[in-house]
Amino acid sequence: MRSVWFLCVAVTCMAPVAHAQKGMVEITPRGVVVETLNEKVSVGPGGVTIRNGSPAGGSHTGGGVAPAASAGALRFVNGDYSNLDLSAQDLRGSSFVNVDFINIDFRGADLRGSSFSNVDMTDCDLRGALLSGASFTNTDFGNSRVGGVDFSQVKLVNTDMDSVDFRVDSAVPATNITAALTDRSAQATPSMNLAVYFDFDKDTLTAQGWQQVTELAKALAEPALADAPIRIEGHTDAKGTDAYNVDLSYRRAARVMRVLSEQLGIAAERLSIQGFGESKPVADNDSEFGRSQNRRVTVVNLSQS
Repeated sequence: MRSVWFLCVAVTCMAPVAHAQKGMVEITPRGVVVETLNEKVSVGPGGVTIRNGSPAGGSHTGGGVAPAASAGALRFVNGDYSNLDLSAQDLRGSSFVNVDFINIDFRGADLRGSSFSNVDMTDCDLRGALLSGASFTNTDFGNSRVGGVDFSQVKLVNTDMDSVDFRVDSAVPATNITAALTDRSAQATPSMNLAVYFDFDKDTLTAQGWQQVTELAKALAEPALADAPIRIEGHTDAKGTDAYNVDLSYRRAARVMRVLSEQLGIAAERLSIQGFGESKPVADNDSEFGRSQNRRVTVVNLSQS
C-alpha cells in the first residue's frame, strides 16, 4: 500500500505549498499536501480521507484524516487523478490545471467558482453538480454525463460540448438547490435553472420531473428558504411558434407550482409563475446540447435578504 503523509496537522500551521508535484493534492486553505497518486480521495465533514482501492470496490482506509471541518478549495496540478470519487463534495474555488481527470465521479459536487484549464475530463459524471461561476478552458468533456447541469453561468473557452451525454435521468439534490438560491455573491436575486422533464408536448411531469420537483420542495422547506417568495419560470427551446412556446412554458410552470403547493406542502402564497417560451435562451438553439439547456424551469428567490 502506498504511504500517506501530512506536512502538518493543524489548520493554520504553515503556508500553502507553492507547487504541487505529479500525483499530489495540495489543500491550499490548510497547507496540507497529501500524496495520493491514483488512490481514492474522499472529502467529507471529517476532513480528507485517502482510500486505497479501485473503482471495482474493495476499498479500505489507507491513511489518516486531516483535522479540518471541510476540504474547501483544492489544487490538482500536473498529474493523473483518474478514477477519483469526489461525489457530493464541497470543492468551491478549486483549481484543476494540466491534469487527467478521466472517469471522475462529481455527482452532486459543489464546484462553484472552480477553474479547469487543460483538463481531460473524459467519461466524468457531473449530474447534479453545481457549477455557477466555474470556468473551463481547453477542457475535453468527451462522453461525460452532464444531464441536468446548469451551464448558464459557466465560462467555456475552447471547450467542445458536442460529445457530452446530456440525458437527464437523475435530479439536482436539495442541498445544491438551497445553496444556489441563497448565494448572493454573483446575483442580487439568486436563481437556478433546473431540468424538469415533462411528457412530450404536454405539461404532465415524467418520473424524473417528479423527482426533481420533490428535491425542489425539500430545498424550499429548508430554514434558509422557508419564508422566501419564489417565482417559477418556464422556458422552451426555439422549436415551435412563439405563441405556442409561451403557452407551453406557462402551463409547465403552473404544473410545478401546483405540485409544490397541492402535493408537496409548499404554501401557495409563496409561489408565482411566469412563462417566457423561447424568449430567454441561455445557450444557442443550433445544437442538441444548447436546446437541452434552454428547456428548463428557472427558480428565483425573490426575498430581499
